[in-house]
Amino acid sequence: MSVLGLGLLEAVQAEVVAEIKSAEANLDILLKSPVGIGEHIDLVTEVHSLIGKITESEDKLNVLSKKITEFTNEVRGYRVNITDESGSSC
Repeated sequence: MSVLGLGLLEAVQAEVVAEIKSAEANLDILLKSPVGIGEHIDLVTEVHSLIGKITESEDKLNVLSKKITEFTNEVRGYRVNITDESGSSC
């Protein structure tokens, strides 16, 4: 794996964090000032949907965190274990 792989994982992680923040902001608006909502939506359904988005995104963050840790450990292990025939590191 390369530095590109880590960059991709971190980019996805940033997107997922943004999804959580967006859903949390919308949930706060619904819960704290529903008068500001112009259209007549089903609030219960909308809250349920936002909670689902937050839960799904938090699950994604957990997986990403594990993958980033695995990736960095593999890269570190690879760099540490590379030796030439004389036993010196390359």
